[in-house]
Amino acid sequence: MNENIIPIEHWDQKIQQRLKALVSRKSAQTVFDLLGKKHVRLVAGAVRDSLLDRPIHDIDMATSLPAEEVLEIAKKADIRAIPTGLQHGTVTLICDNEPVEITTLRQDLETDGRHAKVVFTDSWEQDALRRDFTINAFFLDADLCLYDYTHGLDALKQKKLCFIGEASQRICEDYLRILRFFRFISQLGFSPSHEDLWAISCHLQGLDRLSRERIGAEWQKLILGVHSRRSLYYMKCYGVMLKTLPLVPNYQAYDNFQVLIKDEDIPFDFSIPIYAIGVLWLSSYGDSKRLQSMLKLSNQEVKVLSACVNEKIWPALNSENQVNWQEKVYRYGKQAVALRLIYLWAKQLLCFTQEQLIALLQQIEKWCIPVVPFKAQDLISQGIQPGKALGEKLKLLEEEWIASGFEG
Repeated sequence: MNENIIPIEHWDQKIQQRLKALVSRKSAQTVFDLLGKKHVRLVAGAVRDSLLDRPIHDIDMATSLPAEEVLEIAKKADIRAIPTGLQHGTVTLICDNEPVEITTLRQDLETDGRHAKVVFTDSWEQDALRRDFTINAFFLDADLCLYDYTHGLDALKQKKLCFIGEASQRICEDYLRILRFFRFISQLGFSPSHEDLWAISCHLQGLDRLSRERIGAEWQKLILGVHSRRSLYYMKCYGVMLKTLPLVPNYQAYDNFQVLIKDEDIPFDFSIPIYAIGVLWLSSYGDSKRLQSMLKLSNQEVKVLSACVNEKIWPALNSENQVNWQEKVYRYGKQAVALRLIYLWAKQLLCFTQEQLIALLQQIEKWCIPVVPFKAQDLISQGIQPGKALGEKLKLLEEEWIASGFEG
C-alpha cells in the first residue's frame, strides 16, 4: 500500500465515524455525485477538523477538472455556481443551501508575497505541496481513503504546527501565512518549531504588503482562541505583535476577561473578538481610533471600543452602591453599560468581586427600561408653545423623573 494513502480501516471507531459523517454530508455527496468520485476529494480544514474532533465550518474540495467544466456541469444540473476565482481555478457551488468551495488542482508558478500565478495540474501531490501547513494538506475521497502527502498525520499526533517544506519559501509565497500560523496556534494549541518561528522573524517586513483589512480579520480570528495566550506570547517574542499592533497590551486584563466570559452565569455574550481586543489594547479614546486605523475596524466596532473607555457611562474605581446603575442603563443602554463594566473589571478598575459584577449584570439584563410618561403634546395642551422653551421643559421634566427613580 502507498504510505501516503490511509484507508478507513486504519482508524479507530470514533475517527471512522467522524470521517464517514464528513463524507456523508449532503453537500459533499452532491459534489461527489456531480463531478464523479475519482475527480474530486475533500480537502484541508474540514478533513483536519474531523480528525481532531472539532466543529466543521467550511467545506472545501479539490478537483482534477477545470473550473470551467465544473461550472458547465453545475449549470446542467441546475445547481447554483459562483465563479469565485476562475484565475485560480476556484468555483463555489451552493449545495443543499451550503457553499462548497471547489478548486482545480494547481501549482504556483510565481508569487509576489500575496498572490500567485498558477498552472493547473492533474497531480494531487503537487497540489498538496503548494499549501501552507502540513495539517492543512489532507485529502479525503468518497471511499474514505485519506491522502497525506506532507506527513500531516505525524504533526497531528505530535500536536505540532509545521510549514510544508522550507518555511521561508512558504512565507515568501504569501505573507498572510505568518498570521495564519499564529491563528492555528491560538485555535489548536499546537507547538511551533523554533526553525519556523525564526523564519517568521526574518520575514516580518512582508507583513507591510498585507492590507489592514486582512490583518484585522486574522487578529479577530485568533484573539479568542482557546490557546490565544500562548499565541500572543510567540507573537510578542518574535516581533509579529509589534509589527501589526504597536500598542502596549495589558495581559492581566486579558486574562481576567477570559476568566469572566467562561463563567456560566454571565448573562451577556462577550465572546466577541472586538471586546477582547478592547480589553487587551485599549487605554483611551485615542487608542480606539488607532485600532480602527491599524485593523480597519467598522464604525460599529469603534462604537464598542468607545463605550469601553467612556467615563460617563461608569466612573472607574467606584463600587456598585456609588453609582445609580438604572440611570446609566437608561441613558446609555444595557450593552454599553455592560461593556464598560466588563472593561473596568478586567482592568481592575472596579471595586466589585466577580460574583458582584455578574449579579449586577444579571439585574441589568432583566431590567425593563422605562418609557418617559409624558410627551411634548402634554405640555402643548397646557399652553407651552412648540420651540426651544418646550424642548428645555421636556428635558427638565425628564431629569426630574430620572432623579425620582423613574416614578410617575
